[in-house]
This record gives sequence, structure tokens and C-alpha cells, in this order.
Amino acid sequence: MWVVRFDGEPNGMPWIVWRTKRDAMHGNLNGKPERREMELTIVAAKAVLKIFIMVAIGFFAAKVKILTKEVSDGASKILINICCPVLAMTSFFREYDPSLVKGLLLSALLGIVYYALGIGLGLLLSKNDNPDKEVERICMMYQNIGFIGLPIAQMILGADGVLFTAVHLAMFQFVFFSHGILVFSGKIDKKNLLSTLKSPCILCALAGLVIFVTRIPVPEIISAPLNSIGSCATPLGMMIAGGIIARSDMSAVIKNIRTYLVCAVK
Repeated sequence: MWVVRFDGEPNGMPWIVWRTKRDAMHGNLNGKPERREMELTIVAAKAVLKIFIMVAIGFFAAKVKILTKEVSDGASKILINICCPVLAMTSFFREYDPSLVKGLLLSALLGIVYYALGIGLGLLLSKNDNPDKEVERICMMYQNIGFIGLPIAQMILGADGVLFTAVHLAMFQFVFFSHGILVFSGKIDKKNLLSTLKSPCILCALAGLVIFVTRIPVPEIISAPLNSIGSCATPLGMMIAGGIIARSDMSAVIKNIRTYLVCAVK
């Protein structure tokens, strides 16, 4: 059995330490369970508030024409092709720990279960006579791990959250660009699937995994600038999300009853 412990890092971000049940029984997890749960709740609430503020900044920046669609598109390319891949890779810059390997395997197993349930519920709950059934199914089956997931994991769970989310990101890329394309077009584009496996996020995550498993030391002169680039993923992603909300017809989304079903399933 594994116990998750959250401690504060110097930068105020929580991180996860995996410990055995024996450690917990001998009192190596400091603090009463109730107090730890309260602290975790406060940390999560503060992280959500920070995310809301960054989204709000992006929203108002779009409203005053600073964050235009053209600027947002360019920033999205930087986020997806540079910041998020670097963030995924730097999450592996740590000392080798066998317990983390078990956590990664567990994360992969949970990812398989998640996508199996998502695909099943998407097929079960979407209406065949709905003109937007493909969009609904995709929204129920998949989540935006790369664009939103990694930044949120970094904000709430710190480096370890990014580490485990990177596993889901690799699975998402493969499943979405195989099964997801099949849902939309009725066929699998093998060429597109192969190009997806060469995406920056997957390549950087694999590079980070190799560094972690082989215990290759990363000099600070290299890790420091990469960490700085990766830390840009959260504010940049949240502001882009705020800009997308500002340019969207939210009234139509709110009035669509099916939207609430999709959100409930996710």
C-alpha cells in the first residue's frame, strides 16, 4: 500500500512523496490526518484561486484587444510545442526512486481504465440523431491534458503531478489520434498517427523518462533554464484559456442542455 504525503516546497508548491504503509504506521507522516486534509484543501483552494485570476487576466486582455486571436494562436503554439513539452521533461529531473516507478505504472493503469470508461459512456450517452454527436462523444471520451492538464497539475500538485500527468498525456496522444480520428472520420490515418508519436510532448516525456531511469545527472546550467521555460506553461495556458472564453458565445453554451451532460460525464 502507498500513502501520498503533501509537503510545501520553497516556492510554495506542494509535492508528493510516496511512502509505504509501514512508514505511516510508525508515524513518519507528520501531523494528524484531519490537519493534513485541511492543509491540502487550503492548498487546492489557493491554487484554484490563482488559476481563476490568471484566466480572468486573459479574459480581460482579450476583451481590450491585447490578447487577440492571432496573438492567442501564436502563444498556443509556443505553449504546446515548447512550454508543455519542456515541463513534461523537467518533471523527470530528480533522483531515481522505485516507488515513483510504481506510481507511474499505476497512473498508466488508471489511464487505461479512464479511457475505457470514457469511450463506453460516450457511445452509450450520445444520441445518434444529434448532428453534433461526434463532438459530444469526443468531449466525453477525452480531456485536454496537454493544453490545460499539465499547467493545472503543475499548479496544484507540483512536479510530481506533472510527472504522472505526462503518462496520461502520452496515452492521450496515441488514443485520441487513433480512436478519436476514427470517431470523426470513420477511418484511422496511419500517417497522422505516426506523426503524432513524434510530437514534442511525447518525445520530451520519453527523453525525461530515459534520463530518470538511467539516472543521468542534468547540470544546473541546463536544468535551470528548462525549468524556467516549463514554469511558463501555467500562466500562459490559463491566459490563453481566458482569451478563448472571452471570444466564445458562452450564452449558447449555457443554454445547451447537452453541455451539462457532457460536463457531468467528464
